Amino acid sequence: MTKNISTFVFLFIFVFAVNSNAQNKEEPSWLRIESENKDFSIAVPPNYQVLADKKGFSYAKFDKTFQRVVGTVRLSDIRYITASQNGASFFVFSYKVNNLKDGLNYLSNYVDNGEVSNISFNQFKGKSSARSTDKFYYLHLALGSNDRIYHIFGGARDRNNETLQYFFSSLKLNGNNLFNLNTNMENRIKEPARLISSLEDTPFLVEVEEQKTANAQNQPDKKNPAEQKDSSETPLGVIFKPRPRYTEEARGKNTVGTVRLRISFSGDGSIGKISVVKGLENGLTEEAIKAARLIRFLPQEKDNTPISVSKLVEFGFSIY
Repeated sequence: MTKNISTFVFLFIFVFAVNSNAQNKEEPSWLRIESENKDFSIAVPPNYQVLADKKGFSYAKFDKTFQRVVGTVRLSDIRYITASQNGASFFVFSYKVNNLKDGLNYLSNYVDNGEVSNISFNQFKGKSSARSTDKFYYLHLALGSNDRIYHIFGGARDRNNETLQYFFSSLKLNGNNLFNLNTNMENRIKEPARLISSLEDTPFLVEVEEQKTANAQNQPDKKNPAEQKDSSETPLGVIFKPRPRYTEEARGKNTVGTVRLRISFSGDGSIGKISVVKGLENGLTEEAIKAARLIRFLPQEKDNTPISVSKLVEFGFSIY
């Protein structure tokens, strides 16, 4: 069901107002990042990572019957910013787009689940979705204005997580807060802001595992007895796993299959080292690695303490 923005904002404020007291302990300052024309800004924790894709990509726009190509949507000057802190996980994706409406329709595929709302606020339009289960809560936004789209996500195990509140309370559209939440967030934001377009790639480690036999590659990981789940353990919770892009080179050569990656899910909520167990040609391995770096998750816990774990993750590619 689709709601309007006023209902959506009311519900979001009600959820977080019950837990709006600032933390007493001192924490590192967050960094405000903003667009070139300063119509969009948000703050991120100091441990943020950046994946830059200045070239971008294009995709075909089809008619309603999907029988005829009627245009091309171009996304460029892309910045993917991920971060995590105090049990909350975030991302901010920034895109330049040649057609705002078509670009928003493309990104709406990511937010069309959960409790969906339309947003119209200070010349920005888009969608939001919120989802709450007994294991996690997240809020997802896709907003656009002029030639820019911003894709924003935040999640945690507890919907009243104060750091999650800080993140969304810092969001400003044309100088005004989308959420009027009672927090001390502004006292923790480092100024001046940095331009999103100036953010460069964060160094990242990718390795290739020694190749095994085909039969061995297809076998699932065997758990170490010490890693068996017990009553004091909370499993890893993946709350956002993006679909990797299918490259034009792969499409032209009919390359299909599965990329298998071994990913280190760190206890601090960040993606650590990635190892390629099984790759594909024509840029598909690289696209799977990009998608893996953007996974948002809630760390595995033992005795209420976050721990780092390594998991095999598969990304499938097919022509459609």
